[in-house]
Amino acid sequence: MLHFLRAQAAGQLLQLSGCWAMPVALPDMALRCPGQPWQRQRVRLVGLEDVQGLLPDPRMLTLWLPPEGRAVGATLPAAVDCVVTSGPEARQALRWLTGSEALQQTQLLADKSGWLRARNDRGADSWSEGDLVCRLADAGAAVPASTAEDSLTRLLRSMDSQPVVYVKGGSLHGGAGRRGAPRDQAAS
Repeated sequence: MLHFLRAQAAGQLLQLSGCWAMPVALPDMALRCPGQPWQRQRVRLVGLEDVQGLLPDPRMLTLWLPPEGRAVGATLPAAVDCVVTSGPEARQALRWLTGSEALQQTQLLADKSGWLRARNDRGADSWSEGDLVCRLADAGAAVPASTAEDSLTRLLRSMDSQPVVYVKGGSLHGGAGRRGAPRDQAAS
């Protein structure tokens, strides 16, 4: 019940303000990852109906949440590293977290610790700094970028420069110099 209330509150806040006040973890979901470890990697979760046009990205692992009722064969599409096998449950959890019923164009980025950091509902190639939904409240200046960087690279650099750090009693965005354990090694 508590997880449901937190997820629903996160989704409502995201719809109202465009960001989450507290970090939100990627929900637990059953996956099929043929020959691919997924832990401790950046994750791109895509709810796109057609992933054939999606390009592989070596900077992150791509999880595909297939549309409702769509069967996935034994061979995954080229750009997909893992497929979500608990579709209905995962879809409902993501609807609560995003505050949106429509997931067909949704992409979410999670950092290496499993925190959801960015959301894009505009399609595969249209990332921007504004998609960062888990960030420091006072992080006004963007990470300096080289002119050759694309918007997704700038977004990933921004996520890396503002890590989510576990603090007993809560989690804070940004963590340089803060004490605490990562989410998967939480202190007692």
